[in-house]
Amino acid sequence: MYSITSQAADFIYTWSNVLLVLGATLALIGTAGVFWSGGVREKFADERISANEAETAKAKAETAQAKLEQERLKEQLAWREVTLQQAKVLQQQLKIYQCRLP
Repeated sequence: MYSITSQAADFIYTWSNVLLVLGATLALIGTAGVFWSGGVREKFADERISANEAETAKAKAETAQAKLEQERLKEQLAWREVTLQQAKVLQQQLKIYQCRLP
């Protein structure tokens, strides 16, 4: 019939059950570890996201400030209109300086 003894079959049966229980226990521990560490990882990811959002908001504020400063400088350096009286004064002064050149 079978090529193994009853004692060998009992031995294999016992160790198979032990390994089966051990495997199920390890699977349970692994599953619990995955769920626990997943929660921890999610917490750290949320912290990184919050930090990135804060840095982004700071950068946007700095950009807005820089744009305001740029507009202020543009206004300050914009060409101005010269009135007729100012043009006459400039023309007279340029004639005086031109006469002084060698």
